[in-house]
Amino acid sequence: DYEYITKKLNRKARRKGKTITQSTIRTYVTAVNSYVKFLDKSFSSTLEWEVDEIKDTIEDFKDYLIDEDKANSTINKRVDLLKALYKLNKIDLGSIEKLVVHESNDPDRLPNKNEIRQVLNTTNNKQLRAIILFMATSGCAINEVTNITVGEFKKSVKSNFKLADYLAGFEVDLEAILDN
Repeated sequence: DYEYITKKLNRKARRKGKTITQSTIRTYVTAVNSYVKFLDKSFSSTLEWEVDEIKDTIEDFKDYLIDEDKANSTINKRVDLLKALYKLNKIDLGSIEKLVVHESNDPDRLPNKNEIRQVLNTTNNKQLRAIILFMATSGCAINEVTNITVGEFKKSVKSNFKLADYLAGFEVDLEAILDN
């Protein structure tokens, strides 16, 4: 299914003048792999099913993921990815009810700046420090951080952030930092 997913995603991206990152492909493949494991069939074999059969199967898949102790947000994400893949195959599943995701408003659950500093001070490993800072400032979940490549990160920083504005007044060679 990896080649099939890659082909479909790349075709869609090319038509929009974009590229698909390996991280995105891995995210789709993870969702499809768990679906295929549940089904004990290939994803492409489900493309011949009726829409109602696919929707019923996805509901059963959600129950399976709940039994596997997956977070509701993970389950919702996997269902959304599957819906997108079906849509690429001109199968519109319409609306599928999402599971409730409880966001915490408890300020004690999130580390404050001092707690982040304490964690940073426990290591001299630059890579680990960068990951901690990235997670603390980006809002990315651990699975997103572990799937991003250095190249994707650099490309994103170069295209989405005006770091020069933040670094004004400092003697920093931004290109050298991002190219190392």
